[in-house]
Amino acid sequence: MKKNFKTSYFVLFLAFSLKTVSAEDFLSKLNFSFLPYLECTVEKQTEEVYTEVDGQNELLSLIEYNKTPSFTTGAKASLEFEGLFLTAGGYYTLPVKSGFVTDSDWMNITLTGQEYTNYQTNYSYHDNYILSDYCFYAELGWTFGKKEKVSIAPFIGADYNYSYYKADDGYYIYGLSIGSTKRDGKPYYAYDDEDSSHIMSGKFYTLSGVLTLERIRYTTWAGFKYNIQPAYNLTIATSFALCPYCYVQSLDSHLQRTPVDYYYDVMSGFLCGVRTNFSAELLLDKHNSLIFNADLSYVNVYGISYGGEDTSAVYLLDSTSGATFYTLNIQFFYRWRYR
Repeated sequence: MKKNFKTSYFVLFLAFSLKTVSAEDFLSKLNFSFLPYLECTVEKQTEEVYTEVDGQNELLSLIEYNKTPSFTTGAKASLEFEGLFLTAGGYYTLPVKSGFVTDSDWMNITLTGQEYTNYQTNYSYHDNYILSDYCFYAELGWTFGKKEKVSIAPFIGADYNYSYYKADDGYYIYGLSIGSTKRDGKPYYAYDDEDSSHIMSGKFYTLSGVLTLERIRYTTWAGFKYNIQPAYNLTIATSFALCPYCYVQSLDSHLQRTPVDYYYDVMSGFLCGVRTNFSAELLLDKHNSLIFNADLSYVNVYGISYGGEDTSAVYLLDSTSGATFYTLNIQFFYRWRYR
């Protein structure tokens, strides 16, 4: 009986020891890092409307929201185990005036076979205000050759972006109806017609805004990172990724119309974007480093459009909607690493 008790005690002690060693070994290989950062962003988002003409989709309207260099603060955290890494983070932009908005229309595009068919008939220019802009993202991958001077890391990732912009003030230039002194029906003169009597122009002075664009965007990424370590304290990396799928919802509000017009677009796309990246990390000591990062991306999607005078009672339109995103992010990171 005493012998059996000693044997059982030894087995339990051995099992507990192995479990403890395993846990300690796991924790010794697990690394955590935290990276607050300052980001400078230049971005252009478009809202596109296409109409079918002779079996082809022709551009009817184009609104471009241009965000000039704006500064954002954010943070991300990373977990690494052997070659496996998981990164998650986000940023938030405070409301600020940033850039400009242009609104262009080709109202004669359905009148085929005429000189004036491709005239750009409407143009307006406005100040752009960021009412809200934030993002959350995550990335999962595996680094092959982590301890070598050159390594490669395939990864997958996903972003959630929310943006809410307002176009305010500015001016407009519209072509008048051809053969008339008013805008009383198609066809129209070009907005930049050399004869000033063929156009009407003016300025916007508003409190509520001229246009707003509210968007939610879900983007996925899949690609490769390449890491080169030319010196023990310097790592240079570059990456390339494709967008397997993107889904976008947009609400475009034309506030100066009576009644107000709303356009709700639902768009998506497969293999609809690319992203490239360059970064350099300077190791200060075992736990601290500084990182410069530049990220350039392009995404283009299409879908269906709804319209109406009340957001709760919109109806399906016979036009096609589109959206394009051009984004340049320049980031400066400080990294704190656990070990």
